[in-house]
Amino acid sequence: MVYFIADAHFGVESAQKERRKRETLASFLHTIRNDAESLYVLGDLFDFWFEYKTVIPRDFYNIISGFHDLIRDGVNVSYICGNHDFWQRGFLEEEVGMKIYRYSLEQKIYGKKIFLAHGDGLTPDTGYILLKSILRNRFNISLYSMLHPDVGIGLARLASKLSRRNSNKKHKRDTLLNFADSKFEEGFDYVILAHTHKPTFHKKSGKVYMNIGDWMENFSYGKLWKDGVSLKFFHSGRVK
Repeated sequence: MVYFIADAHFGVESAQKERRKRETLASFLHTIRNDAESLYVLGDLFDFWFEYKTVIPRDFYNIISGFHDLIRDGVNVSYICGNHDFWQRGFLEEEVGMKIYRYSLEQKIYGKKIFLAHGDGLTPDTGYILLKSILRNRFNISLYSMLHPDVGIGLARLASKLSRRNSNKKHKRDTLLNFADSKFEEGFDYVILAHTHKPTFHKKSGKVYMNIGDWMENFSYGKLWKDGVSLKFFHSGRVK
C-alpha cells in the first residue's frame, strides 16, 4: 500500500487541537506500518518549519520521532515541501531519513503514471509566484537564519498564521481541477495534490484527480494499491 497525507499545520492551533492532531497522526502512523510500502507527505505538515544550523523547533520532536520510527520499520517516507514548510536545510533528510522534494514529483507506481505536488502556485497567481521566488531564495534564507531562533521562529509563526487565514478565505472551492486536466493530457493517470484543505475525488475516463484534504478537520488521506486509488478518512484508529 501507498499512503498520502498533507496539511496538518502543526503549531498553529490551540494546545487541545494540537494534541488531538498529534495523537491522531501517531495512531495513523502506527496503524499503517504493517502494510505500507511508502508514505508521501504532500506539504504543510508544519505550519512553520525552519532549520538553523544547530536548532530545530522543539515542539515538533514527537512528530518527527514518529516518522523516524516508521522509516526504521522499512517504510519509505517522501516529503514534498508546501508553502509553509519549504525552508528545509537537510535535517529531515539526513537525520530522520525522509526523501525531500522541493516542488513536485512524478512517479510510476503499480503501473500508473502519477503527478504529486502540494498544490500551491499551480493556478495563475502572479503575485504569489513572485512571493514564492523571494521566500525560497537561498540568500534570503541565509539572512533570516542570522536571527536568534526564538525571534526567527516567533516571527515566522505569526506570518504563517496570517497567511493561513488569507488562504482559508481564498479556498472556498477546489481550483486545481483544471490543472489536473492538463496533466491528464500529458499522459498522467493520477494527479494527487493538497493545499486547498478540500477533500476531493474526481474520476474522468479512468483518470483520477484526488485532493487529499487536510489533517486538521477532516483527517483525510489518500490510499493507493494495485487495483486503484481512493480518498479515505481516519477515525478511531482505523485505516480502511
